[in-house]
Amino acid sequence: MAVAAFNIQQSVGKNRAQSTRRVEILKTIDFTTINGGVGLAATEDAAFMTTPKNFVYEDCHPVLKTAEGEASTVDIGTEADVDGLLDGGNMNGVANAAIAKAGTESIAAGTVLSETELRVLNPAAGATLNVGKIDIVLVGYISDIIA
Repeated sequence: MAVAAFNIQQSVGKNRAQSTRRVEILKTIDFTTINGGVGLAATEDAAFMTTPKNFVYEDCHPVLKTAEGEASTVDIGTEADVDGLLDGGNMNGVANAAIAKAGTESIAAGTVLSETELRVLNPAAGATLNVGKIDIVLVGYISDIIA
């Protein structure tokens, strides 16, 4: 008895999608190079990039490359929301480890950050950030439909 063979590839839907609009941006911030080696004192910030046009934010993955050496934290965000991507990230942790997010970051996945200047901030009462180094991987995609 012959067994019927069917091809249902078209009816089961796609299980893989790929988009060339996806963007992963890596920026390394070396605090020893900011302000002639002085770094960032408490409440000081520095612009480190402008997002691409029509950039839709998905996530931010900060990695501590070199510890600051004393209790200190760092914020990453925009001028309007200075800790929107990272709030109080530990700058005195283990080198080459991910910096844990606080859970209080306010910029949600899906937020359009089209040509938005991103900033790194030393929060109030923080130790001067003048030794540490961090990698920031910003993940998102470029939308061709922005309202």
